[in-house]
Amino acid sequence: MTIKVADKRSKLLFYFAYICYFISSVLSYTQLAKVIPSSVQKYTELLLTLFALSCLAARVIFFERYSPWELFLTVAVAGLLFITMTVSASRLLFLTALFVLCSKNIDFDDFMKLALKVTSCTVLLLALLSLSGVIGMGVKQRDDGTYRYSFGFNHPNHLGMMVFQIEAIYFYLKRHTVTLKKYIIPVAACILCYLISDSSTPTITGIMLIAASFIYERFQKYLRFMDRHVRFFVIAVLIVLAVAMGIMVWYYWNNPYKLPTSMKTLRTRILLAKKYLKAYGVKLFGSNIAIGSNVALPGYGAGYSYLDDGYVRVLVEHGLAVFALICSAIVIYIAKLVKNRRVQLIIITIAFLFFYISEQKVAFITFNAFVVNLGTVLFGMNDECRTVLEEYEPVRSFGKKSKKVWTF
Repeated sequence: MTIKVADKRSKLLFYFAYICYFISSVLSYTQLAKVIPSSVQKYTELLLTLFALSCLAARVIFFERYSPWELFLTVAVAGLLFITMTVSASRLLFLTALFVLCSKNIDFDDFMKLALKVTSCTVLLLALLSLSGVIGMGVKQRDDGTYRYSFGFNHPNHLGMMVFQIEAIYFYLKRHTVTLKKYIIPVAACILCYLISDSSTPTITGIMLIAASFIYERFQKYLRFMDRHVRFFVIAVLIVLAVAMGIMVWYYWNNPYKLPTSMKTLRTRILLAKKYLKAYGVKLFGSNIAIGSNVALPGYGAGYSYLDDGYVRVLVEHGLAVFALICSAIVIYIAKLVKNRRVQLIIITIAFLFFYISEQKVAFITFNAFVVNLGTVLFGMNDECRTVLEEYEPVRSFGKKSKKVWTF
């Protein structure tokens, strides 16, 4: 078998695994679950997940070679997450981590193109099925009487997360095209998603992503004149953002009722996060937490109890060890992005980290295909972006002829 054929088969195995797992997740997160017999849905999800895991295993065993250090880290991380999965009875983080650990030598740009096609087609298909009445619309009503539509998903927030993922992938793939036209689709998607789902977090995060990308692209033409200072500038911006975010989180965590009335959902999530921390505490390998509209937490009576804050969710459900592991991986990952001057990826990563404050599902590969790129922490940046690290690439500036400017 030639190296070219082996690489192609290895890539296809990873893609098949992603598609199968994505379809199994769609059955859980959409109104399809209500029109498919529960037994059929259960076994279909199981078979698709097992097939996805088989593809990942075949890729690692037959097509990829790991150094002793890479193998040690992979087994150690997988073992730790398996222990916490057993304790917490939650498998989503473990399954997402397997994709990260099996992502060695994946062409990240090609994978993002696949993810964009899969997610976009899924949203469009579910919208058509729900509008035609084949599946439910997934309507929710707020206390003030506002109707929220999911267009085939189980919850409006699921639609918001999927649309935001599509926006992020679109910006990443279009990072070398500097033109105002590319902002039409993300802006339209952001506005339309808000009007349909009335989800504030994906809208706010989407606006942040659009604004940051626009400002960066307007500024990048000057970066070629300050090459030696680019990394210091990016680091300074990241430090300012981290300090500002830290102060804001600390203040509102201790004073949730000082949040504006329009942000009462965020206030509720802060109060629920405190409730879960008090009920379960922080353990090394996590806890099997109760979640539902009428469940009783330790020390509390039955009532509405959901834990949407991603950071507190990991800390309580998966434990201190996994929380420290994830935080370390994120810090190392961002440091690698800064080192390789991948500003667009830094913007997208910060946007997802902000989103994670109010929605824990954006850490899973179904709603965030970018998590695959965390594999660069283990396997190195050059493996996954060897085709996009050129210093200069031809791009179009706003309203001007094509010329070479500094890009990342």
